[in-house]
Amino acid sequence: MGRVGGVKHGESGGGGGGGGEAGEVVGFVCGTCSQGEELSHESMHLHDPNGQTLCIHSVVVAEKFRRRGYATEMLKAYVENVALTQPGVRRVCLIAKAGLLGMYASCGFTLKGLSPVVHGKDPWFEMRIDLDSSEPRLLRFVQVDAFSDRKFCGNPAAVFFTQAGGDADWMQKVAVEMNISETCFLELQPATPDEASSMGPTYALRWFTPGGEVDLCGHATLAAAFALWEEGRVGPGLPIRFSTASGVLTCRRDAEGWVAMDFPSEVVSDALPEDDEGRRAIVQALGLASAGGGGEGEEGDGVLFVGRNRCDVMVEVTPEAFSAIAPDMRMLAAIESRGFIVTCKGQQLKKAGEEGISAAVDGVTDGGSVEFQSRFFAPRMGIDEDPVTGSAHCCLAPYWASKLGRCMVGYQASPRGGTVRTTVGLKSEGDGRVVLEGKAVLVFRGLFRR
Repeated sequence: MGRVGGVKHGESGGGGGGGGEAGEVVGFVCGTCSQGEELSHESMHLHDPNGQTLCIHSVVVAEKFRRRGYATEMLKAYVENVALTQPGVRRVCLIAKAGLLGMYASCGFTLKGLSPVVHGKDPWFEMRIDLDSSEPRLLRFVQVDAFSDRKFCGNPAAVFFTQAGGDADWMQKVAVEMNISETCFLELQPATPDEASSMGPTYALRWFTPGGEVDLCGHATLAAAFALWEEGRVGPGLPIRFSTASGVLTCRRDAEGWVAMDFPSEVVSDALPEDDEGRRAIVQALGLASAGGGGEGEEGDGVLFVGRNRCDVMVEVTPEAFSAIAPDMRMLAAIESRGFIVTCKGQQLKKAGEEGISAAVDGVTDGGSVEFQSRFFAPRMGIDEDPVTGSAHCCLAPYWASKLGRCMVGYQASPRGGTVRTTVGLKSEGDGRVVLEGKAVLVFRGLFRR
C-alpha cells in the first residue's frame, strides 16, 4: 500500500474556500516507494515500504474545487509531511506532461529531463525534489503531561514519531537535549490491513532518560498512545500495540479519556532483614533512619518493609514517616538500583491548592482518599524525583492488592502529583499482568532539526 494524503474542505492546505460542505473531501495525493533513483515502468509498478525514492502517481482534486490552488497547496503539504515524518525517503519524483511543469515547479520540483517512461503519444518529463539536499530534516514532536488531565501536573514526556533508523546514539542525545524525565521514540511497524483494523496498529517504542535507555516506562507509554490519537495518526477508537524491550504493551482509551495500559507486573522480593547492611544504607539514604522513634542510625517502627524487585528498591513506611521523607541523592546514587519506591497506605488527601497537593486528583473527589501513595527517586538515571512513575506501579499494584484488593487508586505525591488507577489480574485471567490507567494532556507541539 502506498502513501496517501488528502485535504478536506475547511482544512488548511487548500486554496480558496466556498462551494462545499465542511469535511467534504477536496482531493488526494497518492505515491509509492522504490529503491532505485530513476523512475521506470518497473520501479513505479510496485511499492517497497523501505524504498528511498517516493514516486508521485496522482494529484487529484474534485471537479468543483479545481482552479483554486488546492492541487498546489495539497502537494506542498504532502511533500512537507513526508520530509517531516519519513526519514527513510531521500527524494520525491514524478513524471508530468509539458503543460503541468510550471505547476510542479511552483511546488519545489526541478526538471531532470525526458523520462524513459512511455505512456501514450506525448512525451513525459521527470521532475524531482532531493530531500537530502534541502534544509536539515525537521522532525515533528509533542510534549504530553501524563497521569493528569491538567497542564503542568503529572509527568511530562516528549514523543518523537521516528526512531531515526534505530540510531540509539541520536535518540540518547535528543533525550539529553529535551532534559525531561523521559523522551520516547516511535516507529510504525508493517501490518496487513486486516491486522491493523482488528487489533490496531503496532509501533516500535523505545524510552530514553537523560541518563540512558530504559526497558519500561509507563508514563511515556501513556504519552505515546495519547499523542498518536491526539495527532490523528491512529483512529480514536482503535487500540494501539507497542513492541518494546518489555514485550508487547497494549493501550486503549475509554469515552472519559482514561487510557488503560496492559503491563507485566513486578514481583517484590521477601523483606530484607533489619540487620542487612544494604537495608540500613537504603533507610539512611532516604532520611528514614529515625522514622517512627528509633535511635540514631536505627530505622525505628516507621519503616514497615524493605525489599527489591527486578529494577528497584521498594520501601513501605507509615503515613507519618512518608510525610517526613528527606532523601540524600548522593547516598541513593551510590546504591545499585534503578530507583527507589517509597509508599504508604492511603489517607485523606488535602484539597487542591493546599500545601503538598498541586491540583485536584483525577478520579478522586477533592479532599477524598486513595488506597496508597508513593514517591519515586532515581538519581542514578539522572532523575532526582520522578513526578509520576507508571513502571513503579507495576510493582505497587500487586503489592497493595494483596492487602487492599485488586482495583485501587494510587496517588504519587511529588510536587507535580498524579493519579494512577490500577487493576491486578485475577488468577483465572492469567497471572503476571497489571492494568494501569491514567489521563493525559497535550502541552505543546514542536519541530526538531535533525
